[in-house]
Amino acid sequence: MSNSTTASSNQARRLSQSFVRWVIGLALAVMLLSGSSFAQTQTDRIASWTANIEQAQMLLARPLAGNIQERIDTLEKQRATLAIQRDAALAATKEQPFEATIVAGKLKLMGPPPETGDSPFIAERRRDLEQELYELQAPVRRYEDVYLRSVALIANFDSRIAALNRTKLTTRARSPLWPQAWVAFVAETERKIGELFVGTKTEQPRVPSESKATLTTLSLALLIFGMLIVTIVRRAVGRRLSARAQDAVDERKFILWAIAKDFFGVTIALLGLAVVSLGTLVLIGVLPAFGKMPLAILIIGAPIILAHWLGLTLFAPHYPRLRFVHIKAQGAHRAVWLVLLLGLAIGLESLVENAEENAPYSMAASGVGPFLVIALISASVYFLATTIERNREESEKPPEAELLQNEQTFVNRRIDWGQLITKVMRLSAVIAFMLASIGFAELARWAILPVIKSLLILAILAVIFSRIVKLLRAFLFDGTGRDLRELLALQVCLFFCFSVVAAPMIAIVWGIRPAEILDLLSLLRDGVTVGGVTVSFGTVVIFVSVFVIGYVLTRWVQRILQTALLARIDLDDGTRSAVVTGVGYLGVILSFIGAVGAAGLDLSNLAIVFGALSVGIGFGMQSVVANFLSGIIMLIERPIKEGDSIVVGDYAGIVRKISVRATRIQSFDHDDVIIPNSELIAGAVRNRTLTDIITRIECAVGIAYGSDISAAFDTLYKIADDHERTVQDPPPKVVMEELGDSAVLLRLYCFIDDVGATLSAKSEIYVEILKRFSERGIVIPFPQSEVTLNSPEPGN
Repeated sequence: MSNSTTASSNQARRLSQSFVRWVIGLALAVMLLSGSSFAQTQTDRIASWTANIEQAQMLLARPLAGNIQERIDTLEKQRATLAIQRDAALAATKEQPFEATIVAGKLKLMGPPPETGDSPFIAERRRDLEQELYELQAPVRRYEDVYLRSVALIANFDSRIAALNRTKLTTRARSPLWPQAWVAFVAETERKIGELFVGTKTEQPRVPSESKATLTTLSLALLIFGMLIVTIVRRAVGRRLSARAQDAVDERKFILWAIAKDFFGVTIALLGLAVVSLGTLVLIGVLPAFGKMPLAILIIGAPIILAHWLGLTLFAPHYPRLRFVHIKAQGAHRAVWLVLLLGLAIGLESLVENAEENAPYSMAASGVGPFLVIALISASVYFLATTIERNREESEKPPEAELLQNEQTFVNRRIDWGQLITKVMRLSAVIAFMLASIGFAELARWAILPVIKSLLILAILAVIFSRIVKLLRAFLFDGTGRDLRELLALQVCLFFCFSVVAAPMIAIVWGIRPAEILDLLSLLRDGVTVGGVTVSFGTVVIFVSVFVIGYVLTRWVQRILQTALLARIDLDDGTRSAVVTGVGYLGVILSFIGAVGAAGLDLSNLAIVFGALSVGIGFGMQSVVANFLSGIIMLIERPIKEGDSIVVGDYAGIVRKISVRATRIQSFDHDDVIIPNSELIAGAVRNRTLTDIITRIECAVGIAYGSDISAAFDTLYKIADDHERTVQDPPPKVVMEELGDSAVLLRLYCFIDDVGATLSAKSEIYVEILKRFSERGIVIPFPQSEVTLNSPEPGN
């Protein structure tokens, strides 16, 4: 018993010691691996990427198996792998090791080698640092190698895929106009349908007979319930909501009912389609031959439902207030049915494409199926465009005769987008039908399907955009001028957002590959390098955001200065305007500097570019730069300020605004005259209010010969002294200017206290002269001339 106990205790002790040693060894291994994990991970990543590159090179070197679409899919899959590792390698190249940064800083502190050469110690130290930096940057160079090889391979893949796509588009089958093509098509279709049903029956498990009745009943119930939802329920709900929206008096209720109609109209229809598809899934258990039926229902039903909803939303035949496309009621009814037929045709086209991918037809029969559906699509599009054009409201139709008579009216007229769209629809329908008739099925699809899908995307986004704008207008804005400006700004922002959403969708529709769009997004994210400065989308957003914030803050500071601070200081309007304008210039400059710093732009690398631009500016924009500098000088020196009465050349008026390029003055005829700032600095300017607003006026008058000159002088002095606007310093002055032919010419010089009252004061003084001269008997003569008539002597 004791021996067994001792053996057990020894065995337990050995197990515990082994466990402790295993734990210590594991801890040491983890510590060692953690120290070299980065290098190991780095090595594994580069090895994996190198293997992908070699696999891609082998894929490009050998011919690919399968049809054109299968080859394109194979290349796209490998290209996507290369694109991922390209982006990862590019990100890794920007991760400079910490030790390399330190060594690079040491080399920078040492500066460039002098012309006479370094001392032996410094030269050796420089070589050691350069060697150390070279070794530390070895991983970055490997990443750069992977990145460059990936970029080159991606370019080759893009070329190969583009060539395959061109081949796919230009592949021509036998024309469906030949009877042999129809014979081959019917024979192959019968064989494919038979193989499909036979294969489905053999592959599906048998269902017990007692469950068939239950499954059949459930399937029929689901099918009937789904059809009721799609037809009766959807129609009843849609009409009730549309009537509520049509009869709504308040704009808020109208837009809410309209949004509810749009949402529930498509949601209820899709719910019914889902129930019908579920019923067919249940039916497969009873009839295995219907194995492909759920997919076919979804492929055909979804476009029909979307087309019907869009037709009712755009044309609204029973509710003119909800109508987006303004056409007559009769045309609206027909347009809805044509849009529904177009949805059916697109669904059949999707079904044909799916069938071609799973079981392709031979070249002799492959052109018949696409021809049938493209003919149906082309007819629907052509007649829909014709219906819209013929039933447009009279106010929307362009007056063709007037446009032809007046060329300028044609140039200035807004673009008729409706007519342009209908013309594009008709043209694409005709081209697609002709291409399908001669066997170019893929080219025919490319001619018409992108047009339809693009218009579909734009129509849906237009409906959503219009609903959002009307919702904002009804609930957030009261219709005042400022609210309308804010609403317009918000509409512009929404339009930009919707354009950003629509652009990639329409690009994909027109054949731009998603991989190319992702490459563009990667380019926007990583940026492009110009003159040593990397500019990316994020950099631009940060720069614009910081600059806009700085500009808005500058405007607020200007407003606070003008209303709260400068208004309480005894300053003239010109000084206040100069201070506010100077603060604006300073704020814009600081905003630009702050935006550059926040975006991380190093503009020192663009010094050469800026130098070249400065030379170009100096030669090509001399007047603009001169006007700008002149504006700065006027703000600092202030020889002219806002509110001054100035005379420049042939123009005289009041200074209203001093801007960067030019100064605006308002003439005494109430016209605005724009004068470049350089003319105000370099030319002669008469400023009548620079130091004060006192000005001199002159009143000339003639008195008859024989009048009392002293009385005339005294009267003129008295008139000047009695006028309320004249000043005594400088005092008035009356002089005899000339002994004229008909009168003695006198002139009164006096100063008034306001240059703006020159004309009124002069008029009042002349009125007073007439009055007082008449009272004192001083005559103001008319011009006198003596005419002598000499009669001819008799006989001459």
